[in-house]
Amino acid sequence: MNLVGSTNHSFPKLIAIGASTGGPKAVQTVLEQLPKHIPSIIFIVQHMPEKFTKSFADRLRQVTGHHVSESKDQEIAVPGHIYVAKGGSHLLVRETTEGIQLIHSSDPANTLHRPSVDVFLYSFASLNGAKRAVILTGMGADGAKGLHEVRVKGGITAVENEKDCVVYGMPKAAYDLDPAHQVLPLISVGDFLAGINQP
Repeated sequence: MNLVGSTNHSFPKLIAIGASTGGPKAVQTVLEQLPKHIPSIIFIVQHMPEKFTKSFADRLRQVTGHHVSESKDQEIAVPGHIYVAKGGSHLLVRETTEGIQLIHSSDPANTLHRPSVDVFLYSFASLNGAKRAVILTGMGADGAKGLHEVRVKGGITAVENEKDCVVYGMPKAAYDLDPAHQVLPLISVGDFLAGINQP
């Protein structure tokens, strides 16, 4: 990582991170890499039960110094803020006259995980503005189709490499579906998401 002395600062408007098994530590590592005053809106979808997502968001705020909170239904996203998807419901986003609105939904009901990375990324892909998204460590294939949709809609996408993953399920499924995704070591994900010295 090379935040100090970086000259190419092309911060995206929107950032999405999806993770499951091994994700809490990986997500923390990525957030610690990000500049403290990054102007992007950042969304984290971590497979986690409802009772734990608030404490996860609180811990990320304490250890990283970023503005992190659990998502709230109907709230308008603020640049420079990080939103952890509330467990027990899907997180979707939509553009309104007031800005990007966060929506909690029980639909679709037939997903293995709630929140689902795929469900979120499909809505994320439809937003206007420069977007970057990454799939980190996790079991299964959630996020593969959604990450592909983000890339098809003009976003820049990546997956964590096998060596650094606790479980190489979700990143592998995403890459197998769409080999155009960048494959990155965890130490490079922060720079990638911030658009620092990256294409």
